[in-house]
Amino acid sequence: MAVGLALQMTAAFAGCLEVHTARQMLNPEDWSQTRVGQLVWCGGLALTSPRADFGGLSGLALSPDGARLTAIADNGRWFQAGLRYDGKGCLAGLEGGESGPLLDPAGKALEGKRQQDAEALEQDAAGNLLVSFERDHRVWRYPAGEGAFSQPAQPLPSAPGFASLPRNDGLEGLVTLADGRLLALTEAQDADRGYLAFLYDGVGWSALHYHSADGFAPTGAARLPSGDLLVVERRFTVLGGFAVRISRIAADDIEPGAAFSGREIAAFAPPLTYDNLEGIAALTGRDGGTRVVLISDDNFSPVQRTLLLMFKLEN
Repeated sequence: MAVGLALQMTAAFAGCLEVHTARQMLNPEDWSQTRVGQLVWCGGLALTSPRADFGGLSGLALSPDGARLTAIADNGRWFQAGLRYDGKGCLAGLEGGESGPLLDPAGKALEGKRQQDAEALEQDAAGNLLVSFERDHRVWRYPAGEGAFSQPAQPLPSAPGFASLPRNDGLEGLVTLADGRLLALTEAQDADRGYLAFLYDGVGWSALHYHSADGFAPTGAARLPSGDLLVVERRFTVLGGFAVRISRIAADDIEPGAAFSGREIAAFAPPLTYDNLEGIAALTGRDGGTRVVLISDDNFSPVQRTLLLMFKLEN
């Protein structure tokens, strides 16, 4: 079933965005399948828009009440919309879509792929929105409140290791820990030590390493209500396409200098509904259970999709 949001775009710079949604099933070949690993299906949408600059959504954040989503794209734009739920508290649709460009510290729209390549989004305890970028590896803060992305960016200090990250293997995941520290995960491998990660304590960055086997690289992270973390891991091969899995990390494992790894809780493979999943967010649902929401980066490709998927987490 397809549902359209008829919204007029007021300007190319920023404003309302026409987005169409199509309801999805977890397994289009077997509608009776409702779970993958510890994740139980709670609704999914395929998102499309007539605007060519919609897509590439790589980072995701949700309001604490789950009423609104914010996403950032690797063309230097942001996207926001309200979420609609069905009677069971599962994802049913979007409303009130808006989009605009991310601004630099001078208040100017980002220009060129090197500056625009936003990959991860996180909202801290104060409500500030944190965005990480690759190519020009950095983390910027946008102040809390309505219209956050209409304000100039506030750069966080740079870690010494940022400058040496590969051009296209930069800061892919951002997540705030329960104590307020910020963890950044990269797709850059450090020999046999794992993927480089960085921990920010409000003053400076410390290095650590994330271990992931079988060629999977971290692409997004979220904190559960318990304080543990979920990490999206992705692998791509020419013959096999995308493979995606979700791993859980114990909160106590995240310390400066640590080498940590996750425990797989779900693995996506055909014919399940998934794509190049990169963004992840978690929140407490209306029933008190944990909801996990995933978003995919379509790479602005006609053979890929922008998917928004919601699950209930079973411990």
